Amino acid sequence: MNNRQEGGTRLHKGSKQSGPSAPLISIVTVTFNAVQHLPDTLKTIRAQDYPNLEWIVIDGGSTDGTTDFLRANEDVIDYWLSEPDRGMYDALAKGFERASGEILCWLNAGDMFLYGALSTVAEVFQNHPEKNWITGIHFWHLPGCKIIGCYIPPTYSSDLIGCGAYGKSLPYIQQESTFFRRSMLDGVSMERFSEFKLAGDLYLWSCFAKHDRLTLVCAGLGSFCIQEGQLSEDKDAYWKEADTFLDRITLASWIKILLLMPLKNVPIRMKKWVAGNTMLTWVKGKGWK
Repeated sequence: MNNRQEGGTRLHKGSKQSGPSAPLISIVTVTFNAVQHLPDTLKTIRAQDYPNLEWIVIDGGSTDGTTDFLRANEDVIDYWLSEPDRGMYDALAKGFERASGEILCWLNAGDMFLYGALSTVAEVFQNHPEKNWITGIHFWHLPGCKIIGCYIPPTYSSDLIGCGAYGKSLPYIQQESTFFRRSMLDGVSMERFSEFKLAGDLYLWSCFAKHDRLTLVCAGLGSFCIQEGQLSEDKDAYWKEADTFLDRITLASWIKILLLMPLKNVPIRMKKWVAGNTMLTWVKGKGWK
């Protein structure tokens, strides 16, 4: 029995391309039996004011009506695939492989973009060609797109990303708000990435951190949906898997962590002063600086 199904506008109109004033941004959503959460994600993608986006949905062979939902919304879904997979990161690797965009990101079912997020992302990447991956202010919400919290993290250090300090001692990197150039995947073993069950996001960030610093953009880009039964709830299993690739924490790393911990709750001006050019804030008349 063939359990593979696919669809989307790409099958009829071909792939989209980046333009000189609007780089193509590819959004990959992976899902499995979560059709009740997909409408929130769909709503915020439809609401974006950016003209050149590509939405790819990879489903793990759901039996809850997900494929019916995908077929009904092919006007906004460029490509979707439904077939059994080995887990979320196997599905995500399939999505990245099929993405055509110059800029990539991913949203899980139920997660959302804030209004204007993609326009901000494109503006930052176009005005700062030296930046290869960026992340925004942390937001989280309940099903129904009800925002219940936000937080401006301090600066991100590449060596501390590599040893797993963010998420343990320091604020985590919010995946829903993180965007990167396609070229960043060149330094990632997608075969290994696809084998992870929980900590694939941190593996990706640790690979990226070996090549460039993560820049914090002080804007609302994405939001994480708090819902029951999430894989991220099993912290012990997550860090056990992460320990298979993380660097050892050195004495120098511990000292840096201790110096950064007080910055978690200081005013944004102080965070900007410490971060330097790895934090961008919007300045009237000058844009993102």
